[in-house]
Amino acid sequence: MRVAQISDCHLFAEDSARLMGYDTYREFDKVISELERRHAAELDALLVTGDISQDESRASYDRFARRLQSVGLPVYWLPGNHDAAPLAEQTLRQYEWMRPLTRLETDDWLLLALDSVQPGTDDGHIGEAAVERFRQQLAAADKPAKRSAVLLHHHPAAVGTPLLDSCMLRNTDRFWDLMAELPNLQLLLCGHAHGDYRLQARGVALEVCPATCFQWRKGTAALDTQDARGYKVLAFDAAGFRSMTVMV
Repeated sequence: MRVAQISDCHLFAEDSARLMGYDTYREFDKVISELERRHAAELDALLVTGDISQDESRASYDRFARRLQSVGLPVYWLPGNHDAAPLAEQTLRQYEWMRPLTRLETDDWLLLALDSVQPGTDDGHIGEAAVERFRQQLAAADKPAKRSAVLLHHHPAAVGTPLLDSCMLRNTDRFWDLMAELPNLQLLLCGHAHGDYRLQARGVALEVCPATCFQWRKGTAALDTQDARGYKVLAFDAAGFRSMTVMV
């Protein structure tokens, strides 16, 4: 299976709206155009790790879905802390290629989603309802012991940028206890940090997808942005996983 991952689009209902001075829809369109040109023909799906919207509007989710229609791929999404998850699901389910991300399987890999959003805060939190949904998806897997990857919005380990590490996943002990239930966890994929990070967290590979709108400058404790945007391309097979970051 070969997929692309995008994250943190922060779209608005209105064309005139800006986030930190950036036209987030224009930057999102640049990323998707590059993805279409370079990779879409070889992909099986597109994965979205949250913060589709900035203003929690129905129109922002409609704009997101309509732009992705031309990619011609199934799109699997999970919510971020800036999303209105019930509204997002209600809006996106009208588009047949848009599906909530729960579980994806191949002969060699199991990909599971975990909801890390705690309404009303930017911090991540794994609640008991999210734990129960995760366990249900794991129990329904064909072969739970195959190589596995978990996708969530918040980063569960510090990336070394204080601005972002101040609002990372909070109850990490609960998270790692849950991850211990996976017999062959190989990879964690997230968004939220607006940057391309690759590190090891408790012996597991952790990769953070860059945002489609702008990046927070690495190492910053202040609101300092970098005018760049990107996505990841990932391949999953019997040999393991391979990833590539594409900056636009």
